[in-house]
Amino acid sequence: MSDTIHYIKGVFPYSVRTWLKQRFGEDGLSHILSRLGPDAREMLESPSSNDWYPASLLKEVYAAIDEEYSGKYPDIITEYGHFNAERDVKGLLRYLMKFVTMEKLLKRMRSFWKQYNQGATIEASPLKEDDKNKSIVLSVKNYDLGLAGCTSLTEYIRVLCLNTGAKDLTVKKQTCIHKGNDVCSWEVSWV
Repeated sequence: MSDTIHYIKGVFPYSVRTWLKQRFGEDGLSHILSRLGPDAREMLESPSSNDWYPASLLKEVYAAIDEEYSGKYPDIITEYGHFNAERDVKGLLRYLMKFVTMEKLLKRMRSFWKQYNQGATIEASPLKEDDKNKSIVLSVKNYDLGLAGCTSLTEYIRVLCLNTGAKDLTVKKQTCIHKGNDVCSWEVSWV
């Protein structure tokens, strides 16, 4: 893993805060806040959408959510990834998503990524096509939001790609830094 520090845009903690309040109410948000160190707590209590935060703070938030709720709700992090993607598709990305195909999404992915992540990169392999299927491998480097962050990102990718109208979409995790690999990667295939 690189020594480069990964920063995330404030829209991420803002989205987590919004989701926690919608899903679990003020009490649920308070439970998570009580599990956090002072810096992560301050970020989640009053996130600024335009500020940049060390990704390690969001990693701490994801871990707290996972520890607090995954016993009762095993797919809680996937649920958040779905919420975040749907929120972006209807909000930040609404104009892009109206006309985008999978191929266009993949071409714009790096520039979109850089607006919300500093110090972490995303790459797509060349498009592979056979008689009816298409596939690519997405890889993220210097992106460590813990296993919960990988789970959230997997669902985010799936929902974002579904919103392009892709048929028979599958998103399969291939490599993970938490299993000793250098990068996290996913094979994305569709018709």
